[in-house]
Amino acid sequence: METFGLVGRLAVAAGLITEGQLLGCLQDQTKGEQDKPLGALLVERGYITQRQLEALLAAQARERYRQNPQPVQQAPRRAPITRESLPAVSEALGPRTADRDVVGPEKKLLLLLQMAWNAFASDLHLQAGSRPFMRVGGSLKILHHQPMESAEISAMLQAFMGASQQKALARSGDVTLAWDVEGNARLRVNCFMGNRGLGAAFRIHAAQTPTLNTFGLPPVLARCATYHKGLVLVTGPSGSGKTTTIAALIELLGQVRAANIVTFEDPIEFLHKPKKANILQRQRGRDFSSYQAALKSALRLDPDVIVFGDVRSPQMMPLVLTAAETGHLVLAAMPTVGAISTIERFVGAFPSSQQAHARAGLAESLRAIVSQQLVQGTSGRRLPITELVFNTQAVSHLIREDRTLQLPNAIQLDQKSGMRRFEDSLQELRDKGLLKASPRSSDGLA
Repeated sequence: METFGLVGRLAVAAGLITEGQLLGCLQDQTKGEQDKPLGALLVERGYITQRQLEALLAAQARERYRQNPQPVQQAPRRAPITRESLPAVSEALGPRTADRDVVGPEKKLLLLLQMAWNAFASDLHLQAGSRPFMRVGGSLKILHHQPMESAEISAMLQAFMGASQQKALARSGDVTLAWDVEGNARLRVNCFMGNRGLGAAFRIHAAQTPTLNTFGLPPVLARCATYHKGLVLVTGPSGSGKTTTIAALIELLGQVRAANIVTFEDPIEFLHKPKKANILQRQRGRDFSSYQAALKSALRLDPDVIVFGDVRSPQMMPLVLTAAETGHLVLAAMPTVGAISTIERFVGAFPSSQQAHARAGLAESLRAIVSQQLVQGTSGRRLPITELVFNTQAVSHLIREDRTLQLPNAIQLDQKSGMRRFEDSLQELRDKGLLKASPRSSDGLA
């Protein structure tokens, strides 16, 4: 009954049912007039659909995973935020008293995040004049909820935004920050002003630092932790897990190498604890003003490893290559898909008169390109498929000679070195039975 009580409360918070409908069902159960579970009773009375119930019961499935873990590939993306581990949610879901008749904005936000967490959503979106929606399995799911007002969202954001961040939002209309939720989840939050008022986008991560294994990445990527110099590029479209992959590589480096690791991030999404390595994490806007300025100052910090969470501007490519050429290991994320487009965009950032030199420098300094995308898995979570290119002699020659269109052939002919194409990664998931047949998710949230 406890789990279904949680389901009822989440249904109320999401606007699927009213407080009166929930209390009526609970009273009937208390009187012994109904022996059905609360969720089944809500469906029978037409308050929610069966698909909506299945989505709300995701918390029960998460608890079952936690108590009896499955193999890594089938396990959920993260452990649940339980009532016991998140006091604010526990209080909001506890026995009703007069002072709990109205759920405050902070508790309502936590309940919405709880729903997103249980549904394996990667993002939760709030915007004035619109109902909340979340991204599940790459698809948007709109919640049955009243359209939100700007003042309501503002009250929610005050739960975790500092005064300086609120001033920055009012001044520029946009601010990005990280938020720890009671040590159970760490969120990247982008708060913004739109034509209808205030809004916020929450990217949801587990508080635990990911590893190559927990994110389902190929073990051969551990090779990147053995490099002492050169450039490793982690690429993919927005939302493909580049930050998670880099965090997993940092975690591995910190365990196996006595190195000074300096990261430049916007914002800091995963917190790393020093183990064998010293890890200094710097956040844009708080610790440095721009990536260009950060890179120029990085060499004065005596780093062995330099990490850039986002390399987008053409001005950064020469700086990143210079850092790799001067004897440091550089990890950098780029919003490109596939090794070919990554190389072409990197070299294209240089003036045409310098591109031949840039190709030669990249051919010498590059260690690996990890390009990834996410696909829907049978376990309910999205799994990464990867294209891996290591800078073998053949790959180096193709880069230097501007023949990158031949890279797929080089990958296929030299798979023993650990290289793979997207097609190979996708087929591996199919062979293991981990790939969902349909690319679309059906959570029944709305």
